[in-house]
Amino acid sequence: QREIAKGQSIGVRGTPTFFINGRLVSGAQPYASFEAVVESILNPGSAPSPSAAAPTAPAAPAPSAIVTFDDLDGRPSIGPKDAVITLVEFSDFHCPFCSRVTPTIDQLMENYKGKIRRVWRHFPLSFHQGADRTHEASECAAEQGKFWEYHDELFALTGGFDDAALTGAAKKAGLNEKKFTECLNSGKYKDLIQREIAKGQSIGVRGTPTFFINGRLVSGAQPYASFEAVVKGELTQAS
Repeated sequence: QREIAKGQSIGVRGTPTFFINGRLVSGAQPYASFEAVVESILNPGSAPSPSAAAPTAPAAPAPSAIVTFDDLDGRPSIGPKDAVITLVEFSDFHCPFCSRVTPTIDQLMENYKGKIRRVWRHFPLSFHQGADRTHEASECAAEQGKFWEYHDELFALTGGFDDAALTGAAKKAGLNEKKFTECLNSGKYKDLIQREIAKGQSIGVRGTPTFFINGRLVSGAQPYASFEAVVKGELTQAS
């Protein structure tokens, strides 16, 4: 628990996270990113080339900071807009931890029905090949009013996320297959997914799943009690 607290206190939001002589390298970066940092430390007079340098991580909010969201309109959501609790979820359909925590969040929504609004935000991780396209597909499902049905089918997939699997999930979710395919092939949601990733990075999201409950960070696939403790605290404050 002390180790977890230490990581959180210095901005660790997911795994793997590395500090090379104190310099942050976040995520499963390619070899060149690690080597660039090492070389810049061993040879401080020669800065690494921009193409080889490890990406600069946006400043993360302090663990106690409250994140305010003013861009939730239009994002897939469940629950009343005026709910006492707003749970914002940054997630990745290709992430096994995101799949694992989904029943926990479903249970939380059921137990506090009417008191919580759940809002989905896209955060496909760069090392999950094809994840961007999967998230675009979910927006095509949202066009037909079936985001959450498709969400459930995607997390139920076990054989990969190629186009045949995405289309098969769409069919199971009750989507119009022709409209879905046309939407996905148009690439119309590429920019939206990138904006979502940038938004998450700007507020300190480093991995998935990451949640903000009334702006309070809950990082990772935590047990039910961890989420409920934050929810109960918010409800107590609001009463």
